[in-house]
Amino acid sequence: PYYGIFVSSDQGQTWNRTVLDSKDAISITLAGNRIFVASPDTLFYSDDIGNSWHPMPPVSLGENDCIFAIDSLHILTGTFGDGIYYSTNSGLS
Repeated sequence: PYYGIFVSSDQGQTWNRTVLDSKDAISITLAGNRIFVASPDTLFYSDDIGNSWHPMPPVSLGENDCIFAIDSLHILTGTFGDGIYYSTNSGLS
């Protein structure tokens, strides 16, 4: 399949799919060494360049549209029709 999150270690010459092969990943952002990904129903993070992914604690945010990280603690996510949410604790709440 040609969907998922891909990483390159050679300035884009080759690409490898990470273990998070969600075809619904719609937004990605980086804060320090942490990568955040938004899919419509779950937010994920990786601390090891996408080798492993962890779902962020489930919260009722509506359908995610995008994610933006100011740093690894301060994260914003936009939703379809349910507003913008801001976390100051790495997405725990």
